Amino acid sequence: MRYILFERSEELSVMDRLNYLNTITDMYFYFRQERDRLIFISIPSVCEDICFLVGHQNVIEEYLIKNIINEGILIIVSCNVKRKWEKQNVVGKTVYLCKQEDDKAPLLSGKEFGFKFDLTESELQLFRAPKSINLIDRIDRAFVTIQGGGY
Repeated sequence: MRYILFERSEELSVMDRLNYLNTITDMYFYFRQERDRLIFISIPSVCEDICFLVGHQNVIEEYLIKNIINEGILIIVSCNVKRKWEKQNVVGKTVYLCKQEDDKAPLLSGKEFGFKFDLTESELQLFRAPKSINLIDRIDRAFVTIQGGGY
């Protein structure tokens, strides 16, 4: 499992993100910085066939054009649900998008929920979902499927 965050590291709390990921997945993660992004990778990395892309729509779209996503499930935390994501390197994958309001993904103040970073309603729902439900079903409830499905 990978979680790719397209923000500069000084703008966020890395440890808080690690805690968030550990809580939603029950897995440990390590991270590395690559140019304009932080990449969090689960230990073991092949536990779940999931890749999160978190950031502005244009940056994610460019990343999808220039990179191959090996994971079968792609979760996009970004604005603009009406984009043609299937034109990118996501053919044959299940693609989820965070819930939108007028094609925007409003951010909630993380401080109100005990986080040191702002998050979307979908990310908060995923965090709060009962861990007795498997991860894929929790994702399916918290995010909107825009391509594929049937996992």
